[in-house]
Amino acid sequence: MGYVLGLGGPYYHDASACLVDGQGAIVAFAEEERFTRTKHNAYSRSSTQSAAYCLARHGLRLEDIDEIAIAWNPHWPEPLDSTTDRELVVELLHPSFFHGHVPRRLTVVNHHLAHAASAFYPSGFPDAAVLVVDGAGDAAATSIYHGTPDGLRLLHQYPFTQSLGWFYETVTEHLGIGEWTSAGKLMGLAAYGRPVHEFPCLRADEDGYRIDLSRYGLGRAEETAADYRHLDYYHALKRAYGKAFTDVGVPAHRRTHRYDAASGRMVSDTGFTPGHADLAASAQHTLVRCLLALARRALAETGTTRLCLAGGVGLNCAANGELYRHSGADDLFVQPAAGDAGTAIGAALECARRREWLGVPGPALSGTALGPAFSDDDIRAALDFHRVPSTSTPLDALALGGHLVTKTATTEGA
Repeated sequence: MGYVLGLGGPYYHDASACLVDGQGAIVAFAEEERFTRTKHNAYSRSSTQSAAYCLARHGLRLEDIDEIAIAWNPHWPEPLDSTTDRELVVELLHPSFFHGHVPRRLTVVNHHLAHAASAFYPSGFPDAAVLVVDGAGDAAATSIYHGTPDGLRLLHQYPFTQSLGWFYETVTEHLGIGEWTSAGKLMGLAAYGRPVHEFPCLRADEDGYRIDLSRYGLGRAEETAADYRHLDYYHALKRAYGKAFTDVGVPAHRRTHRYDAASGRMVSDTGFTPGHADLAASAQHTLVRCLLALARRALAETGTTRLCLAGGVGLNCAANGELYRHSGADDLFVQPAAGDAGTAIGAALECARRREWLGVPGPALSGTALGPAFSDDDIRAALDFHRVPSTSTPLDALALGGHLVTKTATTEGA
Protein backbone atom coordinates (compact mmCIF):
# COMPACT_ATOMS: atom_id res chain seq x y z
CA MET A 1 0.00 0.00 0.00
CA GLY A 2 1.24 3.49 -0.82
CA TYR A 3 1.53 6.39 1.58
CA VAL A 4 1.66 10.19 1.43
CA LEU A 5 3.15 12.27 4.23
CA GLY A 6 1.95 15.87 4.67
CA LEU A 7 3.86 18.47 6.69
CA GLY A 8 2.19 21.55 8.18
CA GLY A 9 3.16 24.63 10.14
CA PRO A 10 5.17 26.47 7.47
CA TYR A 11 5.42 29.84 9.18
CA TYR A 12 7.40 28.84 12.25
CA HIS A 13 4.44 27.76 14.33
CA ASP A 14 2.06 24.80 14.56
CA ALA A 15 4.28 22.29 12.77
CA SER A 16 2.65 18.90 12.26
CA ALA A 17 2.61 15.73 10.20
CA CYS A 18 -0.15 13.62 8.65
CA LEU A 19 0.03 10.18 7.06
CA VAL A 20 -2.54 9.20 4.42
CA ASP A 21 -2.66 5.68 2.98
CA GLY A 22 -3.31 4.41 -0.53
CA GLN A 23 -7.06 4.34 0.10
CA GLY A 24 -7.13 8.04 0.93
CA ALA A 25 -7.62 7.45 4.66
CA ILE A 26 -5.97 9.58 7.35
CA VAL A 27 -4.14 6.96 9.40
CA ALA A 28 -2.04 9.22 11.66
CA PHE A 29 -1.79 12.89 12.53
CA ALA A 30 0.11 14.69 15.25
CA GLU A 31 1.28 18.19 16.12
CA GLU A 32 4.95 18.77 16.84
CA GLU A 33 4.15 20.58 20.10
CA ARG A 34 3.08 17.26 21.61
CA PHE A 35 6.67 16.07 21.41
CA THR A 36 8.71 19.24 21.86
CA ARG A 37 6.43 20.43 24.69
CA THR A 38 6.63 23.96 23.30
CA LYS A 39 3.19 25.47 22.76
CA HIS A 40 2.48 25.84 19.05
CA ASN A 41 6.06 24.64 18.46
CA ALA A 42 6.76 28.36 18.25
CA TYR A 43 9.72 29.64 16.22
CA SER A 44 10.32 26.32 14.49
CA ARG A 45 8.87 24.67 11.43
CA SER A 46 10.48 21.28 11.98
CA SER A 47 7.98 18.43 11.72
CA THR A 48 10.62 15.85 12.59
CA GLN A 49 9.13 14.22 15.68
CA SER A 50 5.51 14.29 14.55
CA ALA A 51 6.55 12.70 11.24
CA ALA A 52 8.62 10.09 13.06
CA TYR A 53 5.59 9.23 15.18
CA CYS A 54 3.30 8.86 12.14
CA LEU A 55 5.79 6.50 10.50
CA ALA A 56 6.49 4.48 13.63
CA ARG A 57 2.79 3.96 14.26
CA HIS A 58 2.60 1.98 11.03
CA GLY A 59 6.05 0.45 11.03
CA LEU A 60 7.30 2.57 8.14
CA ARG A 61 10.60 4.19 7.23
CA LEU A 62 10.79 7.62 5.60
CA GLU A 63 12.09 6.02 2.40
CA ASP A 64 8.88 3.91 2.24
CA ILE A 65 6.77 7.03 1.63
CA ASP A 66 5.66 7.61 -1.96
CA GLU A 67 5.29 11.38 -1.67
CA ILE A 68 6.01 14.05 0.92
CA ALA A 69 4.11 17.33 0.65
CA ILE A 70 4.55 20.71 2.31
CA ALA A 71 1.71 23.19 2.72
CA TRP A 72 3.31 26.37 1.43
CA ASN A 73 5.54 27.73 -1.30
CA PRO A 74 8.97 28.35 0.25
CA HIS A 75 10.03 30.40 -2.79
CA TRP A 76 6.94 32.62 -3.16
CA PRO A 77 6.21 34.48 -5.43
CA GLU A 78 7.99 32.12 -7.85
CA PRO A 79 5.50 29.43 -8.98
CA LEU A 80 6.60 26.09 -7.64
CA ASP A 81 5.23 22.54 -7.80
CA SER A 82 8.10 20.91 -5.90
CA THR A 83 11.40 21.68 -4.24
CA THR A 84 14.72 19.86 -3.94
CA ASP A 85 16.17 22.33 -1.42
CA ARG A 86 18.21 19.98 0.77
CA GLU A 87 18.68 22.58 3.50
CA LEU A 88 14.91 23.00 3.80
CA VAL A 89 14.33 19.24 3.78
CA VAL A 90 16.80 18.74 6.63
CA GLU A 91 15.19 21.57 8.58
CA LEU A 92 11.77 19.94 8.28
CA LEU A 93 12.80 16.30 8.65
CA HIS A 94 16.09 15.97 10.49
CA PRO A 95 17.89 12.88 9.17
CA SER A 96 19.04 11.81 12.64
CA PHE A 97 15.47 10.61 13.27
CA PHE A 98 15.30 8.68 9.99
CA HIS A 99 18.53 6.67 9.90
CA GLY A 100 20.25 9.43 7.93
CA HIS A 101 17.74 9.40 5.08
CA VAL A 102 17.11 12.75 3.37
CA PRO A 103 14.23 12.87 0.84
CA ARG A 104 15.30 14.29 -2.49
CA ARG A 105 12.03 16.06 -3.35
CA LEU A 106 9.06 17.63 -1.61
CA THR A 107 5.76 18.38 -3.34
CA VAL A 108 4.55 21.95 -2.84
CA VAL A 109 0.84 22.46 -2.14
CA ASN A 110 -0.40 26.05 -2.02
CA HIS A 111 -1.11 27.09 1.56
CA HIS A 112 -4.78 27.96 1.13
CA LEU A 113 -5.38 24.93 -1.07
CA ALA A 114 -4.01 22.78 1.77
CA HIS A 115 -6.39 24.49 4.20
CA ALA A 116 -9.31 23.97 1.81
CA ALA A 117 -8.43 20.30 1.26
CA SER A 118 -8.22 19.73 5.01
CA ALA A 119 -11.85 20.84 5.34
CA PHE A 120 -13.51 19.56 2.16
CA TYR A 121 -12.15 16.03 1.76
CA PRO A 122 -12.85 14.89 5.37
CA SER A 123 -16.34 16.49 5.34
CA GLY A 124 -18.00 13.61 3.52
CA PHE A 125 -19.82 16.13 1.30
CA PRO A 126 -20.23 15.43 -2.45
CA ASP A 127 -19.82 19.17 -3.10
CA ALA A 128 -19.45 22.27 -0.96
CA ALA A 129 -18.46 25.91 -0.83
CA VAL A 130 -15.15 26.12 1.03
CA LEU A 131 -13.96 29.18 2.95
CA VAL A 132 -10.35 29.61 4.03
CA VAL A 133 -9.83 32.58 6.36
CA ASP A 134 -6.57 33.15 8.22
CA GLY A 135 -3.77 35.65 8.78
CA ALA A 136 -1.95 35.08 5.50
CA GLY A 137 -0.24 32.28 3.63
CA ASP A 138 1.46 32.41 0.24
CA ALA A 139 0.32 36.06 0.22
CA ALA A 140 -3.39 35.19 0.47
CA ALA A 141 -5.63 35.99 3.44
CA THR A 142 -9.05 34.68 2.39
CA SER A 143 -10.06 32.22 -0.31
CA ILE A 144 -13.31 30.83 -1.66
CA TYR A 145 -13.19 27.38 -3.28
CA HIS A 146 -15.77 25.09 -4.82
CA GLY A 147 -15.25 21.48 -3.82
CA THR A 148 -16.61 18.83 -6.20
CA PRO A 149 -15.75 15.23 -7.19
CA ASP A 150 -13.18 16.79 -9.56
CA GLY A 151 -11.36 18.45 -6.65
CA LEU A 152 -11.11 22.03 -5.44
CA ARG A 153 -11.48 25.00 -7.76
CA LEU A 154 -10.44 28.47 -6.61
CA LEU A 155 -13.17 31.05 -7.20
CA HIS A 156 -11.95 34.15 -5.37
CA GLN A 157 -8.96 35.15 -3.30
CA TYR A 158 -8.28 38.17 -1.10
CA PRO A 159 -4.63 39.25 -0.74
CA PHE A 160 -2.74 39.53 2.55
CA THR A 161 -3.65 43.23 2.69
CA GLN A 162 -7.23 42.07 3.33
CA SER A 163 -6.55 39.83 6.31
CA LEU A 164 -9.39 39.26 8.77
CA GLY A 165 -7.08 37.15 10.89
CA TRP A 166 -4.60 39.99 11.29
CA PHE A 167 -7.45 42.39 12.10
CA TYR A 168 -8.62 40.19 14.96
CA GLU A 169 -5.08 39.48 16.14
CA THR A 170 -4.31 43.20 16.28
CA VAL A 171 -7.33 43.94 18.46
CA THR A 172 -6.03 41.24 20.82
CA GLU A 173 -2.65 42.97 21.00
CA HIS A 174 -4.19 46.46 21.28
CA LEU A 175 -6.07 45.38 24.41
CA GLY A 176 -2.96 43.84 25.98
CA ILE A 177 -4.42 40.34 26.03
CA GLY A 178 -1.52 38.77 24.14
CA GLU A 179 -0.41 38.16 20.57
CA TRP A 180 -1.86 35.87 17.88
CA THR A 181 -1.92 32.83 20.17
CA SER A 182 -4.34 34.68 22.49
CA ALA A 183 -7.11 35.42 19.98
CA GLY A 184 -9.35 32.98 21.84
CA LYS A 185 -9.15 35.23 24.89
CA LEU A 186 -10.48 38.12 22.82
CA MET A 187 -13.40 35.94 21.74
CA GLY A 188 -14.10 35.21 25.40
CA LEU A 189 -13.84 38.86 26.43
CA ALA A 190 -16.29 39.81 23.67
CA ALA A 191 -19.08 38.01 25.51
CA TYR A 192 -18.83 40.60 28.30
CA GLY A 193 -19.15 43.65 26.07
CA ARG A 194 -21.49 45.34 23.61
CA PRO A 195 -20.75 45.86 19.90
CA VAL A 196 -20.94 49.64 20.07
CA HIS A 197 -18.07 50.53 17.72
CA GLU A 198 -17.98 50.65 13.95
CA PHE A 199 -14.67 50.35 12.12
CA PRO A 200 -14.66 52.57 9.01
CA CYS A 201 -11.56 50.73 7.81
CA LEU A 202 -13.37 47.36 7.64
CA ARG A 203 -16.77 46.92 6.05
CA ALA A 204 -18.81 43.90 5.01
CA ASP A 205 -20.47 44.19 1.60
CA GLU A 206 -22.11 42.04 -1.07
CA ASP A 207 -18.69 40.87 -2.26
CA GLY A 208 -17.64 39.84 1.23
CA TYR A 209 -15.69 42.63 2.88
CA ARG A 210 -13.18 45.39 2.26
CA ILE A 211 -10.28 46.65 4.38
CA ASP A 212 -8.99 50.17 3.68
CA LEU A 213 -6.40 51.58 6.08
CA SER A 214 -5.23 54.39 3.81
CA ARG A 215 -6.51 57.06 6.20
CA TYR A 216 -4.14 55.64 8.80
CA GLY A 217 -1.06 55.86 6.61
CA LEU A 218 -1.04 52.42 5.04
CA GLY A 219 -0.36 52.41 1.30
CA ARG A 220 -2.23 50.59 -1.41
CA ALA A 221 -1.66 46.87 -1.94
CA GLU A 222 0.42 47.28 -5.09
CA GLU A 223 2.77 49.60 -3.23
CA THR A 224 3.34 47.21 -0.35
CA ALA A 225 3.17 43.67 -1.77
CA ALA A 226 6.96 43.47 -2.03
CA ASP A 227 7.14 43.84 1.76
CA TYR A 228 5.08 40.70 2.45
CA ARG A 229 7.98 38.29 2.82
CA HIS A 230 9.94 40.60 5.10
CA LEU A 231 6.92 41.39 7.33
CA ASP A 232 7.25 45.12 6.69
CA TYR A 233 3.59 45.34 5.71
CA TYR A 234 2.57 43.26 8.72
CA HIS A 235 4.22 45.67 11.15
CA ALA A 236 2.89 48.74 9.30
CA LEU A 237 -0.59 47.23 9.48
CA LYS A 238 -0.31 46.81 13.24
CA ARG A 239 0.55 50.49 13.61
CA ALA A 240 -2.32 51.55 11.35
CA TYR A 241 -4.88 49.44 13.22
CA GLY A 242 -3.58 50.88 16.51
CA LYS A 243 -4.49 54.34 15.24
CA ALA A 244 -7.90 53.10 14.05
CA PHE A 245 -8.79 51.57 17.42
CA THR A 246 -7.60 54.65 19.26
CA ASP A 247 -9.79 56.73 16.92
CA VAL A 248 -12.92 54.94 18.13
CA GLY A 249 -12.02 55.93 21.68
CA VAL A 250 -10.06 52.95 23.01
CA PRO A 251 -6.34 53.66 23.42
CA ALA A 252 -3.84 50.81 23.58
CA HIS A 253 -3.98 48.96 26.89
CA ARG A 254 -1.10 47.21 28.58
CA ARG A 255 -1.34 45.01 31.62
CA THR A 256 0.87 45.99 34.53
CA HIS A 257 2.43 43.81 37.20
CA ARG A 258 3.26 44.41 40.83
CA TYR A 259 5.17 42.46 43.40
CA ASP A 260 2.97 40.87 46.06
CA ALA A 261 4.98 40.51 49.26
CA ALA A 262 2.52 38.08 50.83
CA SER A 263 2.81 35.51 48.06
CA GLY A 264 6.31 36.45 46.95
CA ARG A 265 5.17 36.58 43.31
CA MET A 266 4.51 39.08 40.57
CA VAL A 267 0.75 39.63 40.23
CA SER A 268 -0.95 40.80 37.06
CA ASP A 269 -3.09 43.91 37.38
CA THR A 270 -5.15 43.82 34.19
CA GLY A 271 -7.04 47.08 34.58
CA PHE A 272 -9.65 45.92 32.07
CA THR A 273 -12.74 48.12 31.81
CA PRO A 274 -16.17 47.73 30.17
CA GLY A 275 -14.76 49.82 27.31
CA HIS A 276 -12.19 47.15 26.57
CA ALA A 277 -14.89 44.47 26.50
CA ASP A 278 -16.93 46.68 24.15
CA LEU A 279 -14.01 46.88 21.70
CA ALA A 280 -13.68 43.09 21.83
CA ALA A 281 -17.42 42.66 21.23
CA SER A 282 -17.28 45.14 18.34
CA ALA A 283 -14.38 43.25 16.73
CA GLN A 284 -16.23 39.95 17.11
CA HIS A 285 -19.41 41.44 15.65
CA THR A 286 -17.51 42.90 12.70
CA LEU A 287 -15.74 39.60 12.05
CA VAL A 288 -19.03 37.71 12.07
CA ARG A 289 -20.61 40.15 9.60
CA CYS A 290 -17.68 39.70 7.22
CA LEU A 291 -17.76 35.92 7.52
CA LEU A 292 -21.50 35.82 6.89
CA ALA A 293 -21.09 37.97 3.79
CA LEU A 294 -18.31 35.68 2.55
CA ALA A 295 -20.33 32.54 3.23
CA ARG A 296 -23.43 33.85 1.47
CA ARG A 297 -21.34 34.84 -1.54
CA ALA A 298 -19.67 31.43 -1.62
CA LEU A 299 -22.96 29.54 -1.35
CA ALA A 300 -24.62 31.66 -4.03
CA GLU A 301 -21.76 31.27 -6.52
CA THR A 302 -21.36 27.53 -6.00
CA GLY A 303 -25.08 26.76 -5.91
CA THR A 304 -24.64 24.42 -2.96
CA THR A 305 -26.08 24.41 0.55
CA ARG A 306 -23.00 22.87 2.16
CA LEU A 307 -20.20 24.92 3.66
CA CYS A 308 -16.70 23.95 4.80
CA LEU A 309 -14.36 26.17 6.81
CA ALA A 310 -10.64 26.17 7.60
CA GLY A 311 -7.87 28.66 8.37
CA GLY A 312 -6.99 30.10 11.76
CA VAL A 313 -10.19 32.17 11.91
CA GLY A 314 -12.06 28.86 11.73
CA LEU A 315 -11.04 28.33 15.36
CA ASN A 316 -13.45 31.11 16.40
CA CYS A 317 -16.26 28.86 17.63
CA ALA A 318 -18.58 31.76 18.42
CA ALA A 319 -18.40 32.92 14.79
CA ASN A 320 -18.88 29.35 13.59
CA GLY A 321 -22.14 29.17 15.50
CA GLU A 322 -23.35 32.29 13.70
CA LEU A 323 -22.35 30.79 10.35
CA TYR A 324 -24.30 27.65 11.13
CA ARG A 325 -27.41 29.59 12.12
CA HIS A 326 -27.43 32.47 9.65
CA SER A 327 -25.29 31.80 6.56
CA GLY A 328 -27.98 29.85 4.71
CA ALA A 329 -25.97 26.63 4.72
CA ASP A 330 -27.85 23.44 5.56
CA ASP A 331 -24.62 21.67 6.52
CA LEU A 332 -21.42 23.08 7.99
CA PHE A 333 -18.11 21.26 8.46
CA VAL A 334 -15.24 22.98 10.27
CA GLN A 335 -11.85 21.27 10.22
CA PRO A 336 -11.06 20.64 13.93
CA ALA A 337 -7.40 21.52 13.24
CA ALA A 338 -8.42 24.65 11.36
CA GLY A 339 -5.11 26.44 12.00
CA ASP A 340 -1.81 25.81 10.26
CA ALA A 341 -1.33 22.43 11.91
CA GLY A 342 -4.25 21.17 9.84
CA THR A 343 -2.51 22.02 6.58
CA ALA A 344 -0.52 18.79 6.96
CA ILE A 345 -3.83 16.95 6.58
CA GLY A 346 -4.81 19.01 3.56
CA ALA A 347 -1.45 18.68 1.81
CA ALA A 348 -1.50 14.90 2.20
CA LEU A 349 -5.12 14.55 1.09
CA GLU A 350 -4.64 16.81 -1.93
CA CYS A 351 -1.75 14.63 -3.09
CA ALA A 352 -3.80 11.49 -2.46
CA ARG A 353 -6.62 12.91 -4.61
CA ARG A 354 -4.20 13.69 -7.44
CA ARG A 355 -2.97 10.10 -7.27
CA GLU A 356 -6.61 8.96 -7.50
CA TRP A 357 -6.35 7.30 -4.10
CA LEU A 358 -9.12 9.50 -2.74
CA GLY A 359 -12.62 9.84 -4.14
CA VAL A 360 -15.31 12.43 -3.43
CA PRO A 361 -17.36 12.07 -1.39
CA GLY A 362 -15.01 10.24 0.90
CA PRO A 363 -15.67 9.01 4.42
CA ALA A 364 -16.55 11.78 6.84
CA LEU A 365 -14.07 12.45 9.64
CA SER A 366 -15.50 10.60 12.63
CA GLY A 367 -13.04 11.63 15.32
CA THR A 368 -9.78 13.38 16.07
CA ALA A 369 -7.99 10.63 18.02
CA LEU A 370 -5.23 10.31 15.41
CA GLY A 371 -2.19 11.00 17.57
CA PRO A 372 -0.28 9.15 20.29
CA ALA A 373 -2.23 7.01 22.73
CA PHE A 374 -0.92 5.23 25.81
CA SER A 375 -2.07 1.95 27.30
CA ASP A 376 -2.13 1.23 31.02
CA ASP A 377 1.03 -0.81 30.56
CA ASP A 378 2.76 2.09 28.79
CA ILE A 379 1.84 4.47 31.61
CA ARG A 380 2.88 2.00 34.29
CA ALA A 381 6.24 1.38 32.61
CA ALA A 382 6.95 5.12 32.35
CA LEU A 383 6.07 5.68 36.02
CA ASP A 384 8.18 2.74 37.12
CA PHE A 385 11.11 3.93 35.01
CA HIS A 386 11.04 7.32 36.72
CA ARG A 387 10.35 5.72 40.13
CA VAL A 388 7.04 7.52 40.59
CA PRO A 389 4.73 5.79 43.10
CA SER A 390 1.33 4.99 41.59
CA THR A 391 -1.85 3.02 42.05
CA SER A 392 -4.28 1.69 39.45
CA THR A 393 -8.04 2.19 39.76
CA PRO A 394 -10.35 0.01 37.62
CA LEU A 395 -12.78 1.86 35.38
CA ASP A 396 -15.83 0.44 37.12
CA ALA A 397 -14.70 1.99 40.40
CA LEU A 398 -14.42 5.54 39.10
CA ALA A 399 -16.96 8.02 40.38
CA LEU A 400 -17.71 11.20 38.41
CA GLY A 401 -19.93 13.87 39.89
CA GLY A 402 -20.94 11.60 42.75
CA HIS A 403 -22.27 8.88 40.42
CA LEU A 404 -20.68 5.52 39.90
CA VAL A 405 -19.57 5.07 36.30
CA THR A 406 -19.52 1.47 35.14
CA LYS A 407 -18.43 0.01 31.84
CA THR A 408 -22.04 -0.87 31.06
CA ALA A 409 -23.29 2.61 31.90
CA THR A 410 -20.52 4.20 29.85
CA THR A 411 -21.39 2.04 26.85
CA GLU A 412 -25.09 2.79 27.09
CA GLY A 413 -24.46 6.51 27.36
CA ALA A 414 -22.15 6.64 24.35
